[in-house]
Amino acid sequence: MIAAVTNGRRYAWDDWLLGLWRSLVSGGAGAVVSSVQVSIKDPKDWGFHSWNTLELIASTFLITGIIHMAVFLQTHPAPEPIKETA
Repeated sequence: MIAAVTNGRRYAWDDWLLGLWRSLVSGGAGAVVSSVQVSIKDPKDWGFHSWNTLELIASTFLITGIIHMAVFLQTHPAPEPIKETA
């Protein structure tokens, strides 16, 4: 157990987790924009006052965020080792 913790400290976990979080948020931001477009096109059924719109925003945010996280994990499957300077 101690060896695993010691080995884990050699990697830039904070940068990797930040990248994972950013990919979720950037994917979700696109979902919010597209949901606003639906509200503009059909305000009667999908207005900002409707729970349908909030459900659409939440579900689309989650789905596109997960897709962007998967793309991030495809390009960065694990944290990079911390580069030691001399």
